[in-house]
Amino acid sequence: MKNKLRIISLLAVRNEEHYIKKCIEHLISQGIDIFIIDNDSSDSTVAIAEKFLNNGVIHIESLPYEGSFDLVAQLALKERLCRSLDADWFIHHDADEIRFAPHPYKTLHEGISDVDAEGFSAVNFDEFVFLPTSREDSFETTDYVNDMQYYYYFAPKKFRRINAWKNTGQDIDLCSSGGHKVKFDNIRIFNKNFILRHYIFLSYNHAC
Repeated sequence: MKNKLRIISLLAVRNEEHYIKKCIEHLISQGIDIFIIDNDSSDSTVAIAEKFLNNGVIHIESLPYEGSFDLVAQLALKERLCRSLDADWFIHHDADEIRFAPHPYKTLHEGISDVDAEGFSAVNFDEFVFLPTSREDSFETTDYVNDMQYYYYFAPKKFRRINAWKNTGQDIDLCSSGGHKVKFDNIRIFNKNFILRHYIFLSYNHAC
């Protein structure tokens, strides 16, 4: 019997207390392990994540905050982790994202396992951006995945969000695309897009 694939989500966070629990719980339900990179959060993000250690969250790594958001540092660390972690596949992930496999797959793990079995080495995601629709709307203390209903489809170009990939033993490049598209030699992108629900803010005040 073939061994079950190990799929690790690389999740960089800073002050994501509104998102982190829902994100972790969803990934666990999808059969995905989570490696967290914490960029010196000053809220309850780490305390929430620590409750899942050894139960979905495999490690929490500290990345010092140098006074401003440094995407390159986060992505460079993810590139290095891909060379050292024992995984069959990786997912580049943010806390405000919820990802699914398309029909007929029941979980991300089932979908990616089929992608792997068919000989593909990467997955692109269709991005749906969810938003509040008024200044009065607030989803910061609710089940935003269930409660937020309004979204737009964001696809300015084909293959914009190639965020899951097979560990082929090669070095990978995330930095040159700002994390939107993983790059490595002889990449084979699956012929059906997976689904990314993106919750960029949960209220007018949250956006500000």
